[in-house]
Amino acid sequence: MNTIIKTNKQKELVVKKIGMDYKKIKFYESNSSMICENNSENLKEKLEYYYNLKDKVDYILLQLDDSLSKVIYNEYLTRKKDDWWIYYYSRSTYYRLRKKAINIFLEWWYA
Repeated sequence: MNTIIKTNKQKELVVKKIGMDYKKIKFYESNSSMICENNSENLKEKLEYYYNLKDKVDYILLQLDDSLSKVIYNEYLTRKKDDWWIYYYSRSTYYRLRKKAINIFLEWWYA
């Protein structure tokens, strides 16, 4: 894994940034008429980046265990309520899974 990222807080910020970009491509996909109206070269480059990112994230989610994938998806890739996990996990289990999910996700991301 990337040796620059040392703390759990830094790792979480990286996953949040990836999640923000993932949400952008989901927005673009749901508003395809907006894309058709703007055919600039800059937009095409951005869309290529976002589609590649989405494909990579989707692939990584398929590689993770269901519980880890659920944490990454619900916590960083969608607009879920902050307490979505209450019905699935205890607080300690959730934090343990979130830390593990972030670490494994980033291992795949930088592989």
